[in-house]
Amino acid sequence: MRGTKRRMGYEDLENVAEDMVLARISELAEDESLDFCRCPVCLQDMAAIVLNRVPPLYCCSLLEKNSPGEDFSRRVDEVRARIEEELPRALELVRSHDNH
Repeated sequence: MRGTKRRMGYEDLENVAEDMVLARISELAEDESLDFCRCPVCLQDMAAIVLNRVPPLYCCSLLEKNSPGEDFSRRVDEVRARIEEELPRALELVRSHDNH
């Protein structure tokens, strides 16, 4: 898939929600006060669960990423709030049903 993006010239097309989810999971993984498995499988499972439950938020230019308009900024805030709702659920689901 990534090769298709490159071949078609869509390298700038990006799901910002994915970056936001991965950043938050990375932060959670560093929080030693939380009790959950931090192996790559469990972290990826958490990411997949959250990403399937939040709306995608695509942008297609560096300008939009670095200087978002009011509407895009509002949507970023909405997705961020949704991620915060879904992360604890995903963490608990993976904790109780890990794949290893």
